[in-house]
Amino acid sequence: MLTQLEQETRELVSEVIHVPGKDIVFLSSTSRCLDAAIKSIQWQTGDNLVFSETEFLTTEFTGALLGMSGMEVRVVPSHRGVMALEDYAARIDSRTKLVVASSVSYKTGMILDVKGLAKIAKAAGSLLFVDGIQGLGSVQIETTAADFFAAGTFKWLFGMHGVSIFYVNPEILDRLKPPYVGYHSVSEMFGENRTSKFNLWPDARRFQEGLPNYPGILLLRNSLKAIQAVGIESIWEKNRALLKELMGELISRELKPFGLDQPERHSPIVAFESDDFERIGRELIDSGIIVWAKDGRVRISPHFYNSSEDIQRFSTALDKAL
Repeated sequence: MLTQLEQETRELVSEVIHVPGKDIVFLSSTSRCLDAAIKSIQWQTGDNLVFSETEFLTTEFTGALLGMSGMEVRVVPSHRGVMALEDYAARIDSRTKLVVASSVSYKTGMILDVKGLAKIAKAAGSLLFVDGIQGLGSVQIETTAADFFAAGTFKWLFGMHGVSIFYVNPEILDRLKPPYVGYHSVSEMFGENRTSKFNLWPDARRFQEGLPNYPGILLLRNSLKAIQAVGIESIWEKNRALLKELMGELISRELKPFGLDQPERHSPIVAFESDDFERIGRELIDSGIIVWAKDGRVRISPHFYNSSEDIQRFSTALDKAL
């Protein structure tokens, strides 16, 4: 059962990620979506999970948790933030149950070749979970090749915490076990013998729990309409121009952002390493420039609402911080 609001928002999401609306459901966070995917898989001791060193912390913690249960964790190295498909292929085998990969890395801003990675995973019989939060709404990204796709809505989609898009490929449902059962994940809430049997929805609705975050879904619906009016391609074109200008400013100061040698795979998320990252980040923020400065790097993320003047303001503040 879906409300009109949920149904309308699912259809708007389907237009952005190019999958049927019936295969989309709303959970509370990207982390919760990964948890649902992990718990759906029938793991056996010795199976392995593959992800890169550029993944978000939740994936690393998930790997640690699986490792406590006898599963192997294989971490794929990057080359200055760039992920090579051959490095994934070298670590994926017949015991790889799941590959987790971000369409855009939160750490480096690099865009992954999702379609290429999906071919490698499928050839090995592995499932692919794509984390799309750092790219969806900012760049053109590939989602249709994924078995699971998740994206919190509080970033480029202008939503709020507490709502995440979760897509599940209907072709893999018969390979999954129920990760949990909520009263919204069954097709008959008031069927007979509820203490001994239940029937899950035959689509992504089986991953629903209780009542969803309706205020968050309402906000997502309205923001998607606004994004649709502008157009993702128009947003991406504007972001490319901002990215080019920002990279030029960093290079002129002899800073080395990740992904310099592959500009075609770079999103508007730009990061550079520095031993003095905390102070630089703090001084930029004190100057009114919003950045993210953690884990040894400073990250700048211009978006289509920014301008060339904003890049110049950043550059002036950066000179003072440096």
